[in-house]
Amino acid sequence: MPLRVESSFGYVERFIRLVFGCPLEELDPAAVLADERQFFRMCRLIMMTEFRGMRQVAALLENRLVRRDPELMKIFQVVEKDEPSHCLPYQSWLEAKGGHQPGLRERLTDLWIHYSLVLIKIPLLFLNAFTPRVPQFPA
Repeated sequence: MPLRVESSFGYVERFIRLVFGCPLEELDPAAVLADERQFFRMCRLIMMTEFRGMRQVAALLENRLVRRDPELMKIFQVVEKDEPSHCLPYQSWLEAKGGHQPGLRERLTDLWIHYSLVLIKIPLLFLNAFTPRVPQFPA
């Protein structure tokens, strides 16, 4: 069974907490929609998340272990083709509406989340023999 992890291991959850100052579950969608600054911030967050996904897929497609498996290659090639449709509309919309692209703080937040997960949190998760597992797959 998969390991049980809390929301602090989720990229989007951590991004929401660091950018909006609250957990994802407490983020008020109506307040974000009502405040143009917060709405633009949410659009940039989504765009950055999708661009991060594109970079991860590109790295996986270059990985020699993935390249040896034709089924994995097919899956990641489909994702590679589809992924731009997830982020480019946000980028275009922000440009059209005068919303700036991600600033230094947002880019540093993205880097911090990514590397803290990849280099610290996830390795420690797998090295801990006492990490609990989910009792059954979620429905």
